Order: sequence, then structure tokens, then C-alpha cells
Amino acid sequence: MSPVAIITDSTADFPFRTLDGQRIKVVPLYVIFGEKQYRDRVNLNSDEFFVKLQKSKVLPQTSQPTPADFQKVYEKAGPNICSLHISEKLSGTLQSAKEAKSKMPGNFDIRTIDSQGISLGLGFLVMRAAELAEAGETLDNIEAEIKQLIPKVRFFGVLDTLLYLEKGGRIGKASALLGSLLQIKPIVQIRDGEVLPVERTRSKTKAIERLVEIAAKEGKMAKVGVVHAAAETEAKELADRLKAVYPGQNIPIVQTGTIIGTHAGPGLVGICGILQ
Repeated sequence: MSPVAIITDSTADFPFRTLDGQRIKVVPLYVIFGEKQYRDRVNLNSDEFFVKLQKSKVLPQTSQPTPADFQKVYEKAGPNICSLHISEKLSGTLQSAKEAKSKMPGNFDIRTIDSQGISLGLGFLVMRAAELAEAGETLDNIEAEIKQLIPKVRFFGVLDTLLYLEKGGRIGKASALLGSLLQIKPIVQIRDGEVLPVERTRSKTKAIERLVEIAAKEGKMAKVGVVHAAAETEAKELADRLKAVYPGQNIPIVQTGTIIGTHAGPGLVGICGILQ
């Protein structure tokens, strides 16, 4: 049997950006500034993006990969593929993957999976799928384990503002946190594939404290990490606080890419983990 290839999209953040030697291929989404279109992490990296975002007078737009984008990757990776992506409630990426799957030859076995998440949570799932593939597990077994892990993924984050989520149309039920007080720092979570409100805090420092408390109440984490959007200092503070809760754990810090950065805005700091 041919080995299993793991396909994801560029909204996945990884504990270590180097994917050399992994069975992972990443299909980039698109970010558009005015008339200029970029491929996420291909010809516009995170650092460049946040500089442009803070200088831009208009909010950039994002777009999912086309079915043709997926077909090209599937053709090179196939025929046995686990295709694991950002929540279908947040992006049309999975729908493009499904359309591509329907156009592939009959000898291709492609499992398209909704991670119901984003960012480092998605990245943890993808890395686990790659570990299983490297160990020679079948596509059936890989799909089954990943689907068992999906409900255990947790994401809690604090935003500097809800403006970006609101303008980008991704605010969903987190609109309940909208308020007129400029100093309010909203805490949100990703649960069941959508952005949900948690609570409001009056400062970023208090919000970071609360993130640790909220995550700790969820239970023991098999994996945990910190994600941020142009907020490295606060991310390091959050990681240091997490070390007291998860002693001995390696807690990676990663900066998210252009797509999540567009909708969350600069200043996002979050905790991603998988429950034991």
C-alpha cells in the first residue's frame, strides 16, 4: 500500500516551522491588499504582513484556495491522502478541498476532515497525523485517531479589539462581547468550529492571567503552546505563566500567519492545546 500523505492549509501553525522530512504539504490561502494578491506564507510572510496591516488604510481581504490549487497538490501527493483543514464554519477552504477530491481519479482515496479549529490547534493535529503516517499507519487508522482528537483541542485567546473579527465577518457569537469601552480586552475561544465569547477583561495583563486560569480548568494537556499576532513580548509572558501550570512541558511560541492575522488583528495572544 502507498504511504499516506498529509495535506493541510496555511492557517495551520506548527510548533516548529520547518517541515523538512515530514509527509506534510501545505496549500496556501490568499490575502488581498487592494489590487495586490499574496499567497499566505509563500510570497508574504508573517512579519511582512503585520507591517503592511498596521500601515494599511483598508482592511485586507482573504480567500480560500481554489479546487485547482488542491488538485495540483493531491496529484503530486496521492493516492492515499489525509486532508485536514481549518473549520468549515470559518472558511470555505474545506469546501474547495472536497470539490477537488470529487474531480480526482478513482484510485485516489482522500479523506477531507474538518478540524473544527485553526492555528496551532490545527497544527498539532496535522503533526500527529504525520507521525502516524511515518509509522506506517493506514489511512483508516489515521482518520479515526484524528477524529477522536478533534473534540479535545482547545483554543483560548485575548484580542486587542474585536474590530478585525467584526469587519471580516468572522465574529459570530463573539459579537456578545462588543462594547463601547475602549480598554475592554475580549477573551474568545474556538469551540465546535466557531468563535465563541468567554468574557471581557479590563487589561491585557489581567486577560493573560485569566487565559492561564481558564485553560487550567479544562484539564491536563498532552500538548500546549502559545500563538500570537505581532505580540511576542506578551506571548513570552503567557508561556512563562504556563510553565508553572505544565511543568516539564515544552511550550512552543509561534506567530500566526496572514489569514488569522487579518481576522484577529495584531495583538492576539492565545493558548492552544490538546487534552490528555
